[in-house]
Amino acid sequence: MVQDNLAMTTQPAKKTEIEQNISPHMGLAELLSSIMTLPKHLNCEVFGISTDSREIKPGFVFIAVPGYGQHDGRDFIQDAIACGAAAILSELSSQDSIKTGLISSPKQAKPNVPHIQIPQLSKKVGLVADAFYHHPSMQMQLIGVTGTNGKTTVASMLTQCLQKLACKSAFIGTHGYGVDLNQLSSTGVTTPGAIQLQKILHKVRDIGAESVCMEVSSHAIDQSRIKGCRFDTLILTNVTRDHIEYHGTEKAYAATKARLFWEYDARSIVLNLDDALGRALLRDHSGSAEILGYTLQKATDNHPENTVFGHHVQSRLGSLTLLVTYKNETVKITTALIGSFNAANVLAVAATLLSFDYSLAEVQEALQGAKPVNGRMEMLGGRDQPLVIVDYAHTPDALEAALSSLQRHCEKKLICVFGCGGERDRGKRKQMGQIAEKYCDHIILTNDNPRKESPQDIVAEVLRGILCPWAIDVKYDRTEAIVHAMSLASKGDVVLVAGKGQETYQIIGDEKISFSDKEKVEFLLKLQEEG
Repeated sequence: MVQDNLAMTTQPAKKTEIEQNISPHMGLAELLSSIMTLPKHLNCEVFGISTDSREIKPGFVFIAVPGYGQHDGRDFIQDAIACGAAAILSELSSQDSIKTGLISSPKQAKPNVPHIQIPQLSKKVGLVADAFYHHPSMQMQLIGVTGTNGKTTVASMLTQCLQKLACKSAFIGTHGYGVDLNQLSSTGVTTPGAIQLQKILHKVRDIGAESVCMEVSSHAIDQSRIKGCRFDTLILTNVTRDHIEYHGTEKAYAATKARLFWEYDARSIVLNLDDALGRALLRDHSGSAEILGYTLQKATDNHPENTVFGHHVQSRLGSLTLLVTYKNETVKITTALIGSFNAANVLAVAATLLSFDYSLAEVQEALQGAKPVNGRMEMLGGRDQPLVIVDYAHTPDALEAALSSLQRHCEKKLICVFGCGGERDRGKRKQMGQIAEKYCDHIILTNDNPRKESPQDIVAEVLRGILCPWAIDVKYDRTEAIVHAMSLASKGDVVLVAGKGQETYQIIGDEKISFSDKEKVEFLLKLQEEG
């Protein structure tokens, strides 16, 4: 699965029409104006910024901050100077005031380079990047979507809808970034790093994007990657267990999500009122933002006036229909989404569009026929073959939502292939085993992204949640697991391949190998058809 940790090696982004050469530049004093007043004798022209010394070219500023992996950027200052750095910004370990001076390499490769030491610089990189790229989020409608599940679906559906409503919109998220959802450039993470994010915003602004729908991960909030972003709208999908290996506790994880709504001013906030954090934010928020809620529950006196209600949800294989009511007006919306849990995502998009002053009729038109994203309850096969669903579900809540929806529409056997990521939240493994056994007729446990953790240990922890572990098939090779699932399935059966969704790689040890659940399934379905 994509883990939103910038310490992980990522693949280079593929080129699209928005990959163009851009060369903003400015003085160092202007670059740092939101942080400090620079002494005049230290000012110089800046032609690029980077936190990676390997990317430094003549005229660039090297921003030396502690990393989230094993490296500390301050150990590479001399390398950056040797590459022609125009100036160095580095993080002070103490809370002392800003220090300024000059620094040179022992080899005198570039003497007298300005060196500015700044407390908590890692939390301010986004402000520096925002200045360098000329404040791109100020010139577009920036929409941030956070939550455990649903971020990609909501952000991509909202992008589809805005484009349908003649608003040129860009997407930034797990699948990549761009204005064409079918041709996105990869970043390798859900929310890019601070400098890369501002560079992407700059690019999409320059090709005429009027709005940007962006997934905001808990890592991005905690690591201040979104500092410098000016949000028009913030959306909460839900908060369930995830990323405990990073945040420590579920409470700390939820608190990080909440910071997005407390620390960033937005014109409007869209909250899931069926979620505990959504209700808490509604109760405690004291800012000036307009708040819209959405819910699948019946209206009560506790719901604010600006609440969007969903009801009469009908989920079928290949479609999801519901009635949407807002201020005594009701419309029927039919989408190509799968799973009743997606009704909440439809409501999130509807509420957001209503906050932009679109009418409910326009919202209905925009959402009508909305399609799922690649790797999110994506249907393959069916008819005379087993129906195979490829989904990103990698949390207990998401796995249960997928399986419970599929169970209701399964004519015969429900088969599930899944695993759990290595070096990640171990506490959810037992829970996911319990959930799979509750809904499935057959379970095949396999590798997800084991990383450097023992696959046998991961599977053993999943099996602790299963009452009848002897009935479970274990195939550590993910290809073998999918082949085995397909060999057990026939017409009327449903196979869920869960955990990796749209990902095109697997991380085993230090190696990142090419792997796609969808491609494996499509190949096996073709063989079945030809056989």
